[in-house]
Parts: sequence; structure tokens; C-alpha cells
Amino acid sequence: MIEMNAQNERGKFILKASLYVSIITTVVSQLTMQLLGGNRHDSSYWSQEIENLGEELIFENGLPPFISSAGVFPPESYIFGIGLTITGILFILLSYEMANLQEITLSKDPKSTKFSYWSNKLGLIFGVFTGASIILISWTPMDTQLMAHIQLAIQVFYGALLWASFATISRTSIDNEVRVKNISINTIRWSLIVLAFTSLQLIPVAIIHSMLNLAALFEWIMFFSLCLVLFSFNLIFTSTPIIEEE
Repeated sequence: MIEMNAQNERGKFILKASLYVSIITTVVSQLTMQLLGGNRHDSSYWSQEIENLGEELIFENGLPPFISSAGVFPPESYIFGIGLTITGILFILLSYEMANLQEITLSKDPKSTKFSYWSNKLGLIFGVFTGASIILISWTPMDTQLMAHIQLAIQVFYGALLWASFATISRTSIDNEVRVKNISINTIRWSLIVLAFTSLQLIPVAIIHSMLNLAALFEWIMFFSLCLVLFSFNLIFTSTPIIEEE
């Protein structure tokens, strides 16, 4: 029991730390970029990054408010890089803590299925994958390594969505009776995941139509939606996973 409580407390700490660090990093680095001005608000021509595709990329009004725009110029690029590196490490640790405790819970849940077990394992894999991708993207600025940055961004976005989805599936029977404002926590999680996925699909649509600020808004909506899903998994660490057999 003491060991389980210690694991719960460790998991809670890592979950809260990962959310605090990721949100503070992205918001503070973005505000720093917006307030400092200078080259950040000048026209940027990045066609050389995608010239092999016969395309061009010009930010006539300076850097758009994408999360990754803060990784271009110092000093905010240092906040961005260091903060997201810590976030990535915390996500890797968190995915392990979540999966490990969830496996114990599933072993004591008479309603658990093989699908629940496999979803938990896949959640761990995609959690580690997401954390590692965040570490890499934090030091891959989009102004000098655009194509690599885009690839890593896709890995982070879809990796996080899959992590959230499989973790939600593995908790379905366990959290079936949990309600927030009389709404099932599972319904809330899936609604946020759908919102995040929809926002992700709308980002390239907005970019194609040169609505960069709107595209950035969709990215921020996706980010905070996934943060809320992650926060909901605090339930994993709130009590000792002992389920009575009928």
C-alpha cells in the first residue's frame, strides 16, 4: 500500500509538472516573441527550404503565432528549446508511470479485456514516441530546417492524439461511472480528442488559403485540448487501484 501511494504521488507530480512546463514554455516563449518585435515582424522568405518542391513560403507580416515560431529567434528560442526538452523527458516518464499503474488496475478489473491491455501498451509506445519527438523538434528550428521540423511536428501531433486515444480506451470501463458536471469523463475525453483532431486537419486548410493566424489558432486549440485530456488522466493516480471482485 505504501509503495502504491508513493507511485501515485510520483505520477501526480510528473503529470502536473509536464503540464505546467509545456504550457508555461509555449505561452511565455510566444509572448516574448510577440513583444520583442524586430526581425520577428519583418517579412520572411523561406523558399530555399522547399525549393525542391517548386513551392515558396513567404511570411509577409513576420512570423505567424504558431507555437514553433518561438523557436526561431533568441532569447525566446532558448526558452522554447529548454522548456520543450524538459517537457519531452517528462512525457516519456509520464507515459511509463501511466501505463505501469494502469496495468495494475486492469489486472484487478473484472471488466478489462485484452483490447484494454493492448491499448495500454500502445499508449505507452506512443507516449514515449511523442516525448522523444518533442525533444527533437525543440532544437529543429523551422527557419533553417523546415522540412525536418514539419515531419517532427506531424509526429508530435499524431503521436499525442494516439497516446490520448489509446490511454482513453484503456480507461473506458474503469472510468465509466466518473462524471464531471453530470457528463461522462469518457465523453469529455473523446470530445476533446475529436476537437484536437479536427483542429489539426484544419491547419493545412487555413495555410493553403493564406490564413496563417487562423491556422495558428487551430494549432493552439489542438494543444490545449490535448492538455485537458492529459489532465483528466490524473484519475489514474488519485486512488489505489484495487477493484473488488463480485
